[in-house]
Amino acid sequence: MASGTCAAAHGGFTAVCAMPNTDPVCDTGSKVRFLVERAAEQGRRVYPIGAVTKGQKGEQLAEIGDMVP
Repeated sequence: MASGTCAAAHGGFTAVCAMPNTDPVCDTGSKVRFLVERAAEQGRRVYPIGAVTKGQKGEQLAEIGDMVP
């Protein structure tokens, strides 16, 4: 995340959206909060896009309401 947000800042972007296809998959509220807080510590703005299903497996829905910061 650090290198991506740094590159975005150098490119003139003031915020970025993080896709859920990461490892680990961004599919819980705690993971969303972690990303937002970690980025804020570095003076960056990251808006995570949460996965619709747990682990992006398409089997069980993720807790969408819990992922709202």
